[in-house]
Amino acid sequence: MPRFRRSGAKRAVQTIALLFALLFGGIIGANSPFANADTAIDDTEAWSTFEQVWQILMDEYVDPESLDPEALMYGAITGMVEAVGDTGHTRFIDPEVAALSDTDLEGEYIGIGITIDSTNARPVVAGVFEGSPADAAGIEIGDVIREVNGIDVFGMRTEEVNEAFQSPIDEPVELVLQRGDEEPVEVSILREAIEIDEVTWWMIDDNVAHISFTSFVEGSAAEVEKAVDEAIDAGAEYFILDLRYNGGGLITELLDVVALFLPTGTPVQNLEYRDGTTERLTVRNGTEFEYPMVILTNRSTGSAAEVTTAAINEAGVATVIGEVTSGTGTGLANQEFEDGSHLSYGVVLWTTPSGESIWKVGYEPDIDVELDNVIDRVVPEDGNSTTSTEIDSGADLQLQAALDFLLGDD
Repeated sequence: MPRFRRSGAKRAVQTIALLFALLFGGIIGANSPFANADTAIDDTEAWSTFEQVWQILMDEYVDPESLDPEALMYGAITGMVEAVGDTGHTRFIDPEVAALSDTDLEGEYIGIGITIDSTNARPVVAGVFEGSPADAAGIEIGDVIREVNGIDVFGMRTEEVNEAFQSPIDEPVELVLQRGDEEPVEVSILREAIEIDEVTWWMIDDNVAHISFTSFVEGSAAEVEKAVDEAIDAGAEYFILDLRYNGGGLITELLDVVALFLPTGTPVQNLEYRDGTTERLTVRNGTEFEYPMVILTNRSTGSAAEVTTAAINEAGVATVIGEVTSGTGTGLANQEFEDGSHLSYGVVLWTTPSGESIWKVGYEPDIDVELDNVIDRVVPEDGNSTTSTEIDSGADLQLQAALDFLLGDD
């Protein structure tokens, strides 16, 4: 069985840092080619209507004491950004929410310690971090979130639900949860700074390594590499890379992760900028990884996780099993304003190495297997192991399909 071999030279750190600054978090200032709009706001027909609506509300609305001009303006900005149509990616965060936002790209964040699945309109707990406030409060995967701080979250997108969770670190988040057919219960939980254990893995049948991680935060690639090395040392002959509920993250980590599985020079993604110029990213310091591998995806696999899936799949190194991904086909820049608000906006479109655009449509798996209930998903437990018999006795149809494919079962 071939071993895990790394080849190539040291990364071009400055180039990758520049790409990170441009695509996933850099500040775009006045010198940016995207800083000047082609159309002035007062040249649009709707601008006059906006001004008239504003004045009518200020002069004639029945409850003038309830009118908050700042809130109205931030609401208008939010609506404008949402009308762009880059749903779930390009978005505006007002100063109040921005001041409370989770900071999770350095391996820790402030929150209660859950991940959320909103793909079926009703937000559901998709993951609970071990040792988190949510874990201590007894919240379980599959619990339905009905209200957050008095807000009915039915029909909200995941990022909108996450924003509803924002509150000062010393103030509790008030939740209404429902488990199965039980009566809804109210739960009060304080947000805390939580260190994220991003990568978990275990062995199935002593020869299949099942590795899972849910975001590309600082250090994720190093943790994935450690898991791969340890799995090989433990006798792994097959690999399952579980990217279900992985919403993406840092491009630096993305490039490091794909380099664990692809040879130097392998295409990663194509970039298309507003001015029509294009660029192709390729693997640097890559790896001759020759173990059979499956990547698991679902509708919450997004952004950097989609890039990773497409790059490894189109290189012929892994088969994708699961569901179509979320379809976040833009790269973002971030602008922070003097009032503390934030704008994340698409500055580049990306396609897969073969030129396929997944924007708004997602990346299709090779083998389509749906998992309707999040509670059925099996997550690796560090330090433990399991068997294919135990997996087959459960309800994780996607993991079962991965094992059947790798081990050749009918």
